[in-house]
Amino acid sequence: YRLDELKGAQLSLSPGTSEAIFNGTISNWSDARIANDMRQNPTWANSVKRSGYRGASALWQNTRDAGSSNVTVALSPNAYKRAKGKIVRVIDAKTKRVVQRATVGTKSEIRLNIKTTRTATYEVQVDGKRVASYKRVKTPTLPNREIIVVYRDGSGTTANFSTYMKSVNSRWGVTNDFSANVSGGIASFGARYQKQDTSANQSNYVADTNGAIGYSETSFAYDTSRQAKGLRVVALQNNFGEFIQPSSASYNAFLSTATVAENGFVTFNFAARKRGAYPIGAVTYMLTKTAKSAKNDVVRQFIEFAINEYAPQFGEGLGYVPLSGTMKAKGLEMAAKVSVS
Repeated sequence: YRLDELKGAQLSLSPGTSEAIFNGTISNWSDARIANDMRQNPTWANSVKRSGYRGASALWQNTRDAGSSNVTVALSPNAYKRAKGKIVRVIDAKTKRVVQRATVGTKSEIRLNIKTTRTATYEVQVDGKRVASYKRVKTPTLPNREIIVVYRDGSGTTANFSTYMKSVNSRWGVTNDFSANVSGGIASFGARYQKQDTSANQSNYVADTNGAIGYSETSFAYDTSRQAKGLRVVALQNNFGEFIQPSSASYNAFLSTATVAENGFVTFNFAARKRGAYPIGAVTYMLTKTAKSAKNDVVRQFIEFAINEYAPQFGEGLGYVPLSGTMKAKGLEMAAKVSVS
């Protein structure tokens, strides 16, 4: 979303409110339901629009402990290569005291837990360069501004997004066409609904339009050039009552509640109450052959390389999540079926 009037303050939405925005029931940012959601989650604002370290972005996540927050820094592959071995730190901007620090090692997403006070400003740095600056603020007054919904038709991303929306409101359809998924259609909403043909164009439209909201993969949403224009990511309430932003940790918490069929197809459990889980996600599939051949051997080796080596090192910086735990084991189990018979 982009809403300049929030001045960098985090937008928090419940499932019901977010669904009502996308189905057209809520049409203005001043709607009382949005304001009520905002009051439920302590608001932190990031005053930095453009990261001082190219390819690095940060997000602030409230925890259940009122005096504690998680700060996640994501590095693009190029930024990760430059930053490896360098220090990521959070400092008290007034006293210059280092609150927490970590060295960039084998992962391109670095997560720091910090103790906070209501009055301090916390600066996030990579190799001494400012990436973000967070301060606790009062719940902002929402503007009397029309909501522009930016969507895609002919898109698997739309089908995945609509699957979540259907878990909130059973009247949603689940197809690749957003305009067909909204009960009653969207023709009556006129110019308040804008269609784009790719995730990049959709994200660009939101970044360029104050008052707009859309959906895309995090690789587009956390892009530093779009964030410099004011694009931000909603903190979405999960079934545990927490307002969560998408990260590797929060998505793996969500994925851990899914089931996997014998052919590798994943079914998400949108009803699960999982602490720390961001409630929307997708998985990337590879369609492969089990027949034994030299080419298929290479395919299997590529899958194993992606799961074991490339994803853990670079995936997070690209907006993807490395598989972990039982899901990683399941992925390797499926890879072992390639080129064996």
